[in-house]
Amino acid sequence: MKWIGRWAPWVGMLALALAASVSHAGEITLESPDGSIALSGKLIDFDGEFWRLETRFGEMTLRALGVTCKGADCPDPGKYAADLRLGGDTAMLEEFLARLIEDFSTSKGLTSLRTNHPNLGWSYFITDANSVPLARLMARPATGAAGLRDLRKKKADIVALSRAAGAPFDADLRHQIVALDAIVFAVAPDNPITALTPAQIRKIWSGEITNWAEIGGYDAPIILYLPRPDSDLAKGLEADFSLPGWPANKVARKVFDSLVSLSDALTNDAFGLGVVDFGTVRNNVSLALRGECGIMQSPDRFGIQSGDYPLTRVLSLVTRKERLPVFAREFLAWLEKPQAQRSVADLGFVDLMPEQQPLSRQQHRLSNAILNAADDVTLSDLKRLVTRLRGARRLALTIRFSGNSTALDPRSTRAVNLVAQMMEAGEFDGRELIFAGFSDSEGSAKGNLEISKKRAAQALALVRKTARRAAAGAVRLSPIGFGEISPLACNDSDSGRRRNRRVEIWVR
Repeated sequence: MKWIGRWAPWVGMLALALAASVSHAGEITLESPDGSIALSGKLIDFDGEFWRLETRFGEMTLRALGVTCKGADCPDPGKYAADLRLGGDTAMLEEFLARLIEDFSTSKGLTSLRTNHPNLGWSYFITDANSVPLARLMARPATGAAGLRDLRKKKADIVALSRAAGAPFDADLRHQIVALDAIVFAVAPDNPITALTPAQIRKIWSGEITNWAEIGGYDAPIILYLPRPDSDLAKGLEADFSLPGWPANKVARKVFDSLVSLSDALTNDAFGLGVVDFGTVRNNVSLALRGECGIMQSPDRFGIQSGDYPLTRVLSLVTRKERLPVFAREFLAWLEKPQAQRSVADLGFVDLMPEQQPLSRQQHRLSNAILNAADDVTLSDLKRLVTRLRGARRLALTIRFSGNSTALDPRSTRAVNLVAQMMEAGEFDGRELIFAGFSDSEGSAKGNLEISKKRAAQALALVRKTARRAAAGAVRLSPIGFGEISPLACNDSDSGRRRNRRVEIWVR
């Protein structure tokens, strides 16, 4: 029975099946992709996902993916190709999901043929190495909200969605985070501006500031380069940044259907101010956000992964809580793998594999701590921070709690699960994981220190509870609270204070 061990890797499933009525009675032969393994028998049933055969070894159920059927009674596999309807935001579908579908197909040795349908969207026809149809995917770009409505009405099967990092997910649907992104303000390479304050951006939107000279740039009018007003990016900017809706009528602007086209046009206009996402900055320069207290927040990969940058977005694929066709399940499973995450990074978006950064790369934290220290924060508090974290590296994973509760937002839940998985895989064996709690500046320094200690202990407990299969004692887990001494954002707004209430994870 040595053949069973060779058969198992490519069929994925080999088991005795329950007795069932015979729907086909012809003799067929199933072959592995390379033709080296073959199994013959009478066809009992085929549903597009599994073969059921009566063989000399008994009745068997075999997974269909990659299997070639030979014989006069082989059914037409094209009749079982998955029909999948895709919905969601135009930019997400066109500039992100479509390219991942192509990368997935290439990685599996499949062929993807794209057809554009004017005013309707696009479609992909996926076939295997033997030209057998596996899936037909039809995308109808619109908005994330429209996609979710179609999903609930069963007019869509998979919806591509971009949401603020802390936004709650819909409990009745299944959300799979596949990448991170951010709303970014960008200028052409020869524009001298490197940062804008939220107040300056709001005045540009309202028409109070119309010339670059008013904010330290050229004596030239500011021209906004914008996505469509109904796009998820525009809606997100309005909600996440508290902008007064669409810019005032007197503000000069150019509107683009495609973020790629927007970015390319911006490159040639030194007087333009563009709104793009991190993945489509392309040849332009991202602007940092400068708080009124002087803290700078830059849209770089580490800042987006950690959630330090305030306009971070979560890119997810949303489905109903029901069984999807095998092609869709294979695609969604592939998106969790390192190969897929490399594709995400190659596309210019931010992958989910966390970076590590030493304290020496975060010197701005010390200057922020000094400039924004309250009267009851002492030099010994700052020394304690440096002494404890020197030699350690911060993981780009941050745990944040919702308000005063112990509930986590979706990003934080994923951070807990990922740290737990890394512990179970032994990636931190023999090392120390430091759970460093921080607070905002509301209240006394002493009270904030206690709050930060409590949150650090809560985060540690959540990770320990989740990492059930981790070897006991293999990793030293240490909670520590630092209070308000290292702000990532100004404490003059709810969003800034929320960003400062966090637990960072450091490894030594």
